Amino acid sequence: MANDADDIKFLNNMLESISALSDAQQSTYGKQAKFHQALGEFIAQFATIETFLLDIIHRYGQLKWTVAKALLSPVRVDDGITHIRRLLFVRRLRTKRAKELAIILDHLSNINKLRNNILHMGFTPLSSPQPDEYLVTNVRFAHARRAHVRKRISTKHLEQLNWDLADMSLRLYCHLLPMPKGEPRNIALTFRRANPLGKPPTWRYKFPSPKKTRRRNRGHPPKRGDPHRSSG
Repeated sequence: MANDADDIKFLNNMLESISALSDAQQSTYGKQAKFHQALGEFIAQFATIETFLLDIIHRYGQLKWTVAKALLSPVRVDDGITHIRRLLFVRRLRTKRAKELAIILDHLSNINKLRNNILHMGFTPLSSPQPDEYLVTNVRFAHARRAHVRKRISTKHLEQLNWDLADMSLRLYCHLLPMPKGEPRNIALTFRRANPLGKPPTWRYKFPSPKKTRRRNRGHPPKRGDPHRSSG
């Protein structure tokens, strides 16, 4: 009982402290709370994705469910992506379903890298007009400058990522059809009618295009007509 009374007193003091904040402070507090709520949803979405990845491996790998669980459960996102890509390759699948799956895995791979950076590097509030904007970086402890990571992340970004992950979950679920009749199956069928195979998904979160690196032709003979080509 004493512990309950202490907890209630602590919560009352906390509420009084919040109510004593200025309007500007309460606005900042509310926006930061929305960021953390979106971050929690972002993490929870990955638990759903990991479950579907195991289902996809089971289906495309033509494994018995007991075998899939024994060998792969629990499956991490990066491992699941690797397994499915290998299955698509060795089975030489070129169907619309396989192409959609490849598109999903590409975007999911990028999101997974961002998630790992957020979880392992943490995030620091930015002194900007946007109180829900944070910096994800490893500059303080990275071993080399070329390994530095700097990424701004906000509530809007997380909401876009959550939308994309929910879209992926529905698409992955559609790959498991036919399923037993019920509400989940009806939702999947409705989604598939609105998003038919062959229609590429429109992701809300846009990753920057990878930088192209110029490759040097080391050890290759000079092309014909090159003035520096040896005459011997």
